[in-house]
Amino acid sequence: MKKRPSRLELLANFFPELKEQKSRGEREQIVKFNTVAVGLILGDQINQFDRGYKQLGPGVLVLRIKDDAKSADYLTLAELKGDEELVRKDGHVAMADNLLQIVEKIDGGNFNFEKAAAVMLVDSKRFELLILDREDPAASVKAMFEEFT
Repeated sequence: MKKRPSRLELLANFFPELKEQKSRGEREQIVKFNTVAVGLILGDQINQFDRGYKQLGPGVLVLRIKDDAKSADYLTLAELKGDEELVRKDGHVAMADNLLQIVEKIDGGNFNFEKAAAVMLVDSKRFELLILDREDPAASVKAMFEEFT
């Protein structure tokens, strides 16, 4: 089975200029520029989440990334719970447990929709919940960028 790349390896693949031999000042400028770019992209994802939340209520923005097909849909908590029940009935216990964890994180009463947006990344092998902080959506990426400087 192919080893999954680390977060830093993925970051370097998306931003190859980070691997180039440059001065510390040049790398810091690259990091600042790319952090702003990532923040803008994540801000758009938060706006998409907000449209779904206002129309349908609590849920997650699901970003499906498979091969060349990419899509974004908003799923309500009821839809996520229905998916969890379906995959559990089909015997996919681990997947059902992961979906249940996502539902509980959002529906548990501790999730503040005014401070964060819930985004679920889905590819052909797995899915992962990302919580985007509205004040600084690029915070986690910023920390990874700084490891390159």
